[in-house]
Amino acid sequence: MSTWVSCEMFLRPALAEVWGCCAPPRWASGVLAESVRGLPGRTQLRRGVLEPADDAAREPAVRGVGGASSHLLMSAARANVLLRIPAGDQEFPVGARIHVLPVNGGAIGQETANE
Repeated sequence: MSTWVSCEMFLRPALAEVWGCCAPPRWASGVLAESVRGLPGRTQLRRGVLEPADDAAREPAVRGVGGASSHLLMSAARANVLLRIPAGDQEFPVGARIHVLPVNGGAIGQETANE
């Protein structure tokens, strides 16, 4: 899991700049569909699912999948974004805007993963 995140954060930008062989990271935003808590002194990148807005006036909602541990590979297979949780021991409530990095995950749909 940490290898995947490291590739997205460090290797992809380098390859995009030097060889142009992949798209550079493209940060976006979404609103939290569930609250999350940050960690003191550490910015976190957690796996998540960006759910399209049901109408044009709303921003896409994002929710975490799996926990914060790096060994949860099934949640990586379900993820289509990485959530950037700022450092600090604070709660980010439902509806808070958060930065997300779309990734080529989501190989397993929610309906399959919940079986």
